[in-house]
Amino acid sequence: MNQTNYRPTAEPYYNSLLPNQPLLRELFLGDDAELARCLYEFTLQFSDLGLSDKFVVKQSPEFTLEQMATSPAQLKFMQFLIMLTKSRSILEVGTFVGISTMYLARALPPGGRVVTLEKYDHFAAIAEDNFRANGLTDSIKLVCGDAMDYLTQQPKAPQFDCIFLDGCKERYDDFFDVLDPLLTKGGLMIVDDVLFVGDVLNAKQQTPKGQGCRRYLAKAEKMASYRKVFLPFRNGLHLMQKI
Repeated sequence: MNQTNYRPTAEPYYNSLLPNQPLLRELFLGDDAELARCLYEFTLQFSDLGLSDKFVVKQSPEFTLEQMATSPAQLKFMQFLIMLTKSRSILEVGTFVGISTMYLARALPPGGRVVTLEKYDHFAAIAEDNFRANGLTDSIKLVCGDAMDYLTQQPKAPQFDCIFLDGCKERYDDFFDVLDPLLTKGGLMIVDDVLFVGDVLNAKQQTPKGQGCRRYLAKAEKMASYRKVFLPFRNGLHLMQKI
């Protein structure tokens, strides 16, 4: 290829959705592994929000951070959205060991607060240790127990400027029904892993988690009270702003 006189190839939009697809990597000289590494490093390098994202982290022996925790690149994006919308109160469903919770907390203005819900004692205990080790206990409230039980007991009134749904994907559609009245007007709902490892793209989903994500998306599609955008970011990220 003559790189000096490069002209883009005319292709359907679906062939140029992601930067690692052939059409959008024609001039890259490395292999697939090098491209993936470069894309990740560039994402972090040029996503600096002026925040220190280095945490003291205690991990679970059951799962690695790469297996369960939200990608730092995605968390940087979520921090940007929180600052842009000037959110002061955040609800997180699914804490794991608290990495995402701490990113969210650091994006809040003074006096802001994150309420995070974790079903399992083991993960909740590790998360509490991580919040304490990083000096974030004043801005984070962790509730250990069944998230649906907790949420159904809350007053059905707007309480949160941002909601991050990242747990119990089998019931994403049920959670949406409960979370909707808790979100403020103009508030942002961020729903993670909605592709569920590609299962949602199948004509018939093969797993309960994939089925739950697909039901949520079908329900969200019909909601005229939200602006929506789907991003093919890692395992699928759905953004909804209440209008």
